[in-house]
Amino acid sequence: MNWKEELILDFDLHMPRILINGDQAIIDNVKRILVLSEESVIVDCGKRQISVRGTNLAITYLDQERMFLRGKMDTVEFYGESKHRG
Repeated sequence: MNWKEELILDFDLHMPRILINGDQAIIDNVKRILVLSEESVIVDCGKRQISVRGTNLAITYLDQERMFLRGKMDTVEFYGESKHRG
């Protein structure tokens, strides 16, 4: 896959996306929150879900399908339908 295809995939509005920097994360395309605790956050992003596990997790901002999460993040997992392009 060339860089143009990767860029298009990265900004696909129907795909879940998470950006992590230290103890902060931004999750895009959040449709609803499924699980929320200090150890686990699971969000529905349409056809897929994102699970973040760690300690001291807290939502610091939520607006128009974008969530800011703070805490020590140990694992990130994606669940649900995956349409591989290629």
